[in-house]
Amino acid sequence: MEDVPAAVMANGEAHGEDGALVEGHGDDAAFLLVDDSTASPPLCADAVCQPKTKVTFKLARPSQDVRCTTDGTDPTDESLDCTNGIEVQQSGTVVKAMALGAQGTSPSAVVSSPAVDVQCYQPRIKLVSADAPVEMMIEPSQWDSTVYYTTDGTKPGLHSKIYTRGEPIRVTRSPTILSAVEQSKACNMSPVEMRWIFPDGH
Repeated sequence: MEDVPAAVMANGEAHGEDGALVEGHGDDAAFLLVDDSTASPPLCADAVCQPKTKVTFKLARPSQDVRCTTDGTDPTDESLDCTNGIEVQQSGTVVKAMALGAQGTSPSAVVSSPAVDVQCYQPRIKLVSADAPVEMMIEPSQWDSTVYYTTDGTKPGLHSKIYTRGEPIRVTRSPTILSAVEQSKACNMSPVEMRWIFPDGH
């Protein structure tokens, strides 16, 4: 089989790295990136959660088995079985995959996914003390992540204040909007977690 450009699924069609439609290669595996909402909810329900994104595959023949790698090497028939997809925990990972051929036939060409986007979980904003001044704390979902926050209603980002773990945030102005996002080396910026605070009870 001739070499095939790396292909990803877009609107149900396989496209090469240059965006051109890949035709005439029906035996090739093609990628479909899927956010696994059951594995990566916005808020972490456990003490420590590992963000992840599930990568699944669309195949010309559903009965085909898929082998894949995440270390940059080309897969072989001895590589990880990814027929039912693979959960990626490191943002920026590139998955390489091929579909095994039927008995006596060659496997498909190797295709590469785009860099996988793994989104961090939201941090939790918790009330520590309701007495004036109100004290709030932010609980990150990962031990190695950084939390950025604002108290002026703006969306937090990389240039916002960095939260010091275990330190309360004192709120005296009513109302105050405390917003926080989380980021680590393994995952990209989380969705914003926001709390309205009314220190004077109004």
